Amino acid sequence: LDLNSLAIAWYRSLGFATQTFTSKFLGDKQSAQVVVYQGMLCCRVNEVNLATSAGLPEQETSSKNPEQHLAVPSLSSASPVLFKNEVLQEKVLIYFPDRPGQHEVRIVGYDRFSKWHFIGLSLENGEERKEKIDLSQLYRDGRVQFKRYFSLMQRDSELLRRARASCRKRKLEELASQVCIETRSKRRCCQGDVQASGL
Repeated sequence: LDLNSLAIAWYRSLGFATQTFTSKFLGDKQSAQVVVYQGMLCCRVNEVNLATSAGLPEQETSSKNPEQHLAVPSLSSASPVLFKNEVLQEKVLIYFPDRPGQHEVRIVGYDRFSKWHFIGLSLENGEERKEKIDLSQLYRDGRVQFKRYFSLMQRDSELLRRARASCRKRKLEELASQVCIETRSKRRCCQGDVQASGL
């Protein structure tokens, strides 16, 4: 994915939209390397290709505009969420549809109910304000460019997840050993009381 930005732009120009990301982890658990694949789905079909696949001769379609496309029903409502918490604090370039130029912003929050992200915008007077955006849809439309490679973001996210899991496991083991020690000391104490009462 990181090395195929031109190919992705070409596929987008043909009407393909991103639907999924798939990660493959290579190497050992401590220093895993990540390869990220992007799954795309065609959301519009070239009219000439439709006619040809339907068995119509190409002459019948050649008089029509070859740039004309037939729209397939929009997938945006059923499209899966591409990004969640793993992109927090990442810097992105966004080309807003209603604003000129590109804007470099940082992703500062995620609303798990609406599945939208918050970005921090720097205003001209030096203040910052938050704005809520549909990051997944903007990415599908080709309006978002991440400053870091996807593979690095996925790797950092995975290593953080592993570190948290390891920390939880260690805490549970410490808690279990502490409970075990307390149980043993109570048993010894109870045994001492029983022996004392037997005397």
